[in-house]
Amino acid sequence: MEKINLTKYRLNHLIKYKLSKNVIATEGKIYYYPHKTNWTNEMKVLKMFYRDLTEDRVANIEFLSEYKKELESISSLVLPDALVSYYGKDRGIIMPYVENTNLADFLMFDDVDQTVKLRHLKEVGKILEEISLLRKYNSDLKDFAIGDLHEANTIIESSTNRIKFVDIDSAYTGSYISASKYLTLNINLESLSNKYPMNEDESIIPNEQTDLYCYHMMILNYMYRDNIADLPIDEFYYYLEYLKKIGMNKNFLESCSRLYTSQENINPKDYLDNIGVNVSRASRKIYEKCKDKIMNI
Repeated sequence: MEKINLTKYRLNHLIKYKLSKNVIATEGKIYYYPHKTNWTNEMKVLKMFYRDLTEDRVANIEFLSEYKKELESISSLVLPDALVSYYGKDRGIIMPYVENTNLADFLMFDDVDQTVKLRHLKEVGKILEEISLLRKYNSDLKDFAIGDLHEANTIIESSTNRIKFVDIDSAYTGSYISASKYLTLNINLESLSNKYPMNEDESIIPNEQTDLYCYHMMILNYMYRDNIADLPIDEFYYYLEYLKKIGMNKNFLESCSRLYTSQENINPKDYLDNIGVNVSRASRKIYEKCKDKIMNI
């Protein structure tokens, strides 16, 4: 993998990338990075970490580089281009620059029809389907999972209006773990270690099941307008019953009902074409106001 040496002088002259209000950069700072070669002059993005990268994080990024050709078969993955050395220490990565709207923002836009939002959420499921096939037909990538999957790590490319996954440097390849906010300290998953396995540090190990769990959370959070992963399990299933009462697609609800059971999670993307209800009725505000009345009908 290419390694770029960066000085403090060059870093101080880079322009910071302005993140949306729904995106919090917890690992470091993001900068625009003009990248010049003998033949090209293109804009890239620099992710400069607050701390030196650990050996397993570097190994994870180098693994992605080794199998970049295979991973690039999924055009929706924004893969790292180079490591950045800062005075002899691995400290950052260079990534392609993609003009975009963050999905976390887009799902909050009041002037966008729900069918458009659901269409983009369906695209997320299509990408997960492609990743599943990649695992199936490439044994070296059998453990590959997005891991840190959530709305803020998902963008809509402006030029194509298609979904892309960013922060792929933290994807799971077999060792380094960077789990989604939906998996971290989630007590609802603790009793399902066969489905959502943990390591000795009690961190959930990403896999296909965790990616599908996070995908469901993305869809349900859009409807609920809050972090539904925080709901106790009993309340979660009560909410699903409420959604059933107001006419939501039964196949989608069946898919959601598997999340806290030993049954394998399934990809719900095909059920989003006909969700069956105005999702505004599924918001936390409406649910808490109407649930007792609706559930007694």
